[in-house]
Amino acid sequence: MDQAPIVLALDVNAAKQVALALVAVLAIGALVAAAIIRSIVTKLIMVAVLAVAALVVWSQRSALQECSDRVRSAADGTDVTCTFFGAEVDVPE
Repeated sequence: MDQAPIVLALDVNAAKQVALALVAVLAIGALVAAAIIRSIVTKLIMVAVLAVAALVVWSQRSALQECSDRVRSAADGTDVTCTFFGAEVDVPE
């Protein structure tokens, strides 16, 4: 019970049409893939930028806390200036 293999009978014009359709499908697939990849890369860049910004703000916050502690411990009237991103901040004693 051997079955004969199925052979597609294509002429040259039909093969050209199939090739043209495949090129169109692949081009559309490439555009969709590019949009998805761009979206993913954009999200990753935004996450990285926000994470760096959070680290910078946290670092400034820590420095401000240390400066505030120095102001409160400076009982001899020593002038201590605290800054947050370069702006002077008043620290109540």
